[in-house]
Amino acid sequence: MDWDGSELLVETVEEGHDAQGPETNPTREGYIFTGWSKPITNITANLIVIAQYEIIPQPVYYTIRFLNYDGTELQSSQVLEGDMPTYSGAMPVRPEDENYTYTFNGWSSTIVAAVADADYTAQFTATEKPQPKDYTPTGLIATQEGYIVWLDWTAVEGVSLYEWEFLNFGNSVGGNITSELYGGLNFEGTPAGEYPLVCRVRSLDASQAPISEWASVDFTLVIEDGQGIEDVDADTPTKARKILRDGQIFILRDEKVYNAQGALVK
Repeated sequence: MDWDGSELLVETVEEGHDAQGPETNPTREGYIFTGWSKPITNITANLIVIAQYEIIPQPVYYTIRFLNYDGTELQSSQVLEGDMPTYSGAMPVRPEDENYTYTFNGWSSTIVAAVADADYTAQFTATEKPQPKDYTPTGLIATQEGYIVWLDWTAVEGVSLYEWEFLNFGNSVGGNITSELYGGLNFEGTPAGEYPLVCRVRSLDASQAPISEWASVDFTLVIEDGQGIEDVDADTPTKARKILRDGQIFILRDEKVYNAQGALVK
């Protein structure tokens, strides 16, 4: 009998002899014939035997995908179970951005024989781009001592030359170039009142060319009546100059010494 109960052959066998069976083995789609349910040798009684089969193993395939850093698919293939996936596409690329360039350095995990669906994602080494140095001074503050407005700022690494100036309603009212980290301007002779200033400083190179944007701070210069240095005859104007001594600012005029607030010292 076949597996489904259909009759394949009726054979009469002399007692003690062997049955021959069908001339050709029975077949079943998707299966392979492995023999009969009972021995067909040394027959001693009527016997029913049934064809036996084993299923033919079907190949199993898994979907293996290779993805770029952003999830876009680079390659997808069906890989037979147990076989090793391989990537045959172009080398993955990640575009550079503002701060980094990227170099492909492998996949997100070690590639192994296919035992399930799997994704492998391209990995990249990021290399920081050289960033342009910002030479703009920071920490700019303005303070007033009598008629003098002082500027102080934080040093910029690699810069030893600065330009500073004061703007009054957009017009420059003074300026200087200094290799020191402060600058000041004497507003002596300015009538009493309040003067809004824009105080600013920028870095220069060795040739005194600007290498940074201006750093600026707003400041109100307050001049009061009678403040500062004593009046001088208008017909005999004299120049004043400031000096730094023992950490203090002094102003020299007409052989007299005034402190930074304009008070007579000597």
